[in-house]
Amino acid sequence: MKDCHDPQVQGIHCGLIVVIALVLFCVEPVSCKASVSITNGLTIHGVDETLEVHCHSADNDFGVQRLRGHLSTYGFRFHPNIFGTTLFTCDFRAIHKTDTSLIVWEGNSYNNPHYHCYDCNWFVADSGFYVDGILAQPWLAAKSTDLGEQQVSFPFFDPCKFV
Repeated sequence: MKDCHDPQVQGIHCGLIVVIALVLFCVEPVSCKASVSITNGLTIHGVDETLEVHCHSADNDFGVQRLRGHLSTYGFRFHPNIFGTTLFTCDFRAIHKTDTSLIVWEGNSYNNPHYHCYDCNWFVADSGFYVDGILAQPWLAAKSTDLGEQQVSFPFFDPCKFV
């Protein structure tokens, strides 16, 4: 009979630990991929409004995506890390709205009091940001000055490419 100090037995134990960890940490054991989708629901006076979205994490940058039409959608899939610390933020820009940055996926999102999703479906409406049909955050009020409305631009915004 082999004991626990035998290298072959230790290798089997290590393999079992890896399999158990994969089963515990993965909602989808085969791929373990999570996803985020963002749908543009913005209109201004009945006309579709373009929404710019720039999503990124500490390890990934998906660049600027332009959603040019009502109900146009952008999405991405990724492998969350096993420590539950994966965090994706998206910066949103629309001509008639205040620039907004929002966490769209956070590690084990069950720690987030605002929403709980593994595959998060965001809808950007005139009234705010909805995840799986629940209002997560309204648009921030526009900053105003003596000169009128002030808009803050993200570094990725190129007004020549917006139209």
